[in-house]
Amino acid sequence: MIRHFLWVVLCGICTTAGLSQKIISPNDSLTFWSDVMFNVHDPSNRELAAVHTDDLMYRLLRDGQLDMSRLNPNIIRLELPHYNSHLFTWQCEKNNQYDYFGYYVDSLRNIVRFHREPRQYDRIRNEQFDTDHWYGAVYYHVLPYTFGEESYCVLFGFAQNELKEKFRIIEIMDLHKGIVRFGIPVLKLKDEEGEEFTAQRQVVRYSSSANCVLRFEPDDHMIVYDHIITFEDPMAPGVSNMLPDGSYEAFQYQNGKWNYISKLQTEIQNSAPREKPILNQKKDLFGRDKKG
Repeated sequence: MIRHFLWVVLCGICTTAGLSQKIISPNDSLTFWSDVMFNVHDPSNRELAAVHTDDLMYRLLRDGQLDMSRLNPNIIRLELPHYNSHLFTWQCEKNNQYDYFGYYVDSLRNIVRFHREPRQYDRIRNEQFDTDHWYGAVYYHVLPYTFGEESYCVLFGFAQNELKEKFRIIEIMDLHKGIVRFGIPVLKLKDEEGEEFTAQRQVVRYSSSANCVLRFEPDDHMIVYDHIITFEDPMAPGVSNMLPDGSYEAFQYQNGKWNYISKLQTEIQNSAPREKPILNQKKDLFGRDKKG
């Protein structure tokens, strides 16, 4: 199957080149392979495409030749304006397993590649990671502020696992002296006994059929996210879903600290909210309409 796929690809490329006399550039190749990685159904072809996409991204970033205007929208680029640097992350599905790729590029075009070390996402709140031992996520938003004299960035991330669970991640990425570290202890939380502790990041787990709000309120210097509870499906006894209940948790930045607020809204729904998938065959990773 894969040999047939490659033969079709090569024939198509050669035919196009022969007709137009146009040399296929690395950016052309990246456009092709990233589209295969995100859209074809066969897992082996997606896996092959992921290897090519990663290699091409590295080469284009290294040579300063990446055409941002042609970058696949599922490869998320974040600009870190206070550091004149960029962050690139993306996700690839392989047989219901999810792999993650990432690069950090500084102002001098030094490139740091992230090497993934798969972890259980709901157990990483109190761990620090470097780029050689990265848990893996797609970072899709960076707060447009610095916080005091600290050298960290606050990122919003997304991840999935093979158990059909999704995760929203509030990540604290440190860039001190150009060294990338994930997980700086600045988030004040409370455990089940109400005791306060400082976490490296916050991870919100929810069911694949649900959505989870994670946003920043600049006027209040506040990160707001859904409070998730477990509902048992009345139509399927023993089957539980992790869904928002209509209330919110938050972190508010005050006096140099991110202080935890356990509940912003007291009104809670009496029944589970309707499950509404944000991903389908016509949507991309973040629920946007696919092109074509």
